Amino acid sequence: MLAVTTRLAAHPAEEAAARLLTVADGTGAVVAVAVQTPPRKWIVVDAPVAAIAAVVDLVHAAGWDVPGVFGDADAAGAFAARWRACAGVTVRSGRRQVRYVLDRVAWRPLPRGHCRPATAAEGATLVAWTRAFAADVGDDADADEAVAYVVAALDAGLLVVWDDGGPAAMVRLAPGTPHLWRLALVYAPPERRRRGYTGALVAACCDARLAAGARWCTLSTERANRPANALYRRVGFRPAGDTIDWLFTP
Repeated sequence: MLAVTTRLAAHPAEEAAARLLTVADGTGAVVAVAVQTPPRKWIVVDAPVAAIAAVVDLVHAAGWDVPGVFGDADAAGAFAARWRACAGVTVRSGRRQVRYVLDRVAWRPLPRGHCRPATAAEGATLVAWTRAFAADVGDDADADEAVAYVVAALDAGLLVVWDDGGPAAMVRLAPGTPHLWRLALVYAPPERRRRGYTGALVAACCDARLAAGARWCTLSTERANRPANALYRRVGFRPAGDTIDWLFTP
């Protein structure tokens, strides 16, 4: 959510379409927040069930679109249950992930090669890898948006690869706040796996961000992906909670 709101603050034109809600208790203290940048899913954070219900009731009364919800497992689950009751939709669970945070790199694998920014000449390869990543995690939206996603990341200098005779793994960097950077789209093609490339790339990117002044790096991975979870813990990430997507259809 901080990443979304930071981006909105930097790009006011996008803010006009955004929906940002807060719920306050009887003392005026904010107890829940929710954000949507249409047509994407709503994002909610951990909050009392009654506060999540207030968000859903307002969204339903406003007639806003709700393709799904993403957030901490309890809050997103409460939103999904309330929306099903209000709107009579079919609800199905999507990606279940563990959110990790790191403030110090504990382990740096050293395979052959080196870390470097991706180049525009590698765009076709990176698009293919992005589509493959989306297929691996069952995220059709990511696959459909692969070209625009890669082009935007290349233009912003946010795609990084591990090079061993050419790209061997990739990661996308995303500035969340001045003190936090998010790593996403960590991927190596099947023929390049189990050689230490992704671990080395993640460690190198975190080292660079922390050295440049960030306090934390964060990433998420599928709860069922045991090798990735083990790898990130070895690099120095620690679990910070579970997240889940809930998807809605009429």
